[in-house]
Amino acid sequence: MFGVYKSLYPDVEIINATVAGGAGTNAKAVLATRLEGGDPPDSFQVHAGLEVEKYSPTDYLSPLDEMLDAEVYPADLLQMLKYEGHYWSIPVNIHRSNVLCTTKLYSPMPVSQFQRQWMSSSPSVKHSRQRHYSCCDGD
Repeated sequence: MFGVYKSLYPDVEIINATVAGGAGTNAKAVLATRLEGGDPPDSFQVHAGLEVEKYSPTDYLSPLDEMLDAEVYPADLLQMLKYEGHYWSIPVNIHRSNVLCTTKLYSPMPVSQFQRQWMSSSPSVKHSRQRHYSCCDGD
C-alpha cells in the first residue's frame, strides 16, 4: 500500500509508525494514548464496523464522508461503517475470520458434512481461492 501511494504522491513523506506485537493490543493502547494526548496519527488500522466507536471518533477523528466512494462497497458494509451518521474509516483490505460454531446447533451433522454444506452454500466462499476453516467446541 505504501508503494502504491508513494508512486501516486512521490512528494509526500510516509512515516510507518507501526506498533508491533500483541495482535493489535499494543497498537490500540498506543493509539488511545496518542488520541487523548492530542497527537493522533494520520491514519491507523481499524476493523470494519463499530470498533471505531471505542476511539470516540466525534472527539478525535475527522469524518471521511467526502473520501469514501459508496459505489464501490456493498450496502451492508456501508451500514456497518457508519457511526453517528458519518464514515470514520475506509476499507482497504477485508479478510475473513475463522468461523466458530457449536456442535449443539448442528448435531447430529458430522463436522465434515457441515463444512461441505457451508462452503458450498456461499458464493463468496465457493469461489475464493483461500482455505476456510470451521472450529467446533464439541459441546
